[in-house]
Amino acid sequence: MKRLSLILWIVVALASFLTACQPSPPEISPQLDPLLVQITPASRPVIPAVQACGKLLPNVDLRLMERFAAQAEPGLLIRLGEPDADGGFLAQIASEEIAVVFHQENPAGSLTVDQIRELFTGQTTSWGEAGEGASPVSVWALYPGDEAQQAFEAQLLAGVPLVSSADLAPDPEALREAVAADPAAIGLLPSAWVAEGLKSTLVGIRLPVLIASSQPLDGPAAELAACLQGETGQAILSAIYP
Repeated sequence: MKRLSLILWIVVALASFLTACQPSPPEISPQLDPLLVQITPASRPVIPAVQACGKLLPNVDLRLMERFAAQAEPGLLIRLGEPDADGGFLAQIASEEIAVVFHQENPAGSLTVDQIRELFTGQTTSWGEAGEGASPVSVWALYPGDEAQQAFEAQLLAGVPLVSSADLAPDPEALREAVAADPAAIGLLPSAWVAEGLKSTLVGIRLPVLIASSQPLDGPAAELAACLQGETGQAILSAIYP
């Protein structure tokens, strides 16, 4: 009997030892739902607000992708101006203005709308013709797919073609750097992109900053849109788009 009890004790002890040596099962991470937010180059300043709202969404893998509006896939898109398609979802989260920018060393204090139109269409080719110095004008424009550029050409140039010698910048950041580096340069930017060291003149073009989707929003996409329209998003956006 004692022998049997000893054997049972040894078996139990060995089983306990083997159990203790087994590795703990790995913790299973919660499944994250991907949420793609497409943002046009002109509306890139909204990113801090999008990221802040994304952090408030549990179990969401927020992914940002930059594209021109015409190249966007179906789904959530943040852009300037009115969307091309009807239906789906549309909400305004801020308002943007278009500004013409030129170098801080340019003697021009400000420009009239007529002067701006003549500079961008090539009717005025030197700053001397505009009443300021004699340097040839270096015109910079955004890519044709940019909604700020499209609004500028439609509303201010009113169908007159952009001067053929204009240099094209792939995004507002590149245009801003080009104008800041050239005293003879002039270009256009959404006002949220205007930085210290550049002179600027508003041209009277105001565009909504929109969340747009070809389909009604639900789930995390709807929650993100609500956050951008709510207190968290607006606290950030109001500082970017005063």
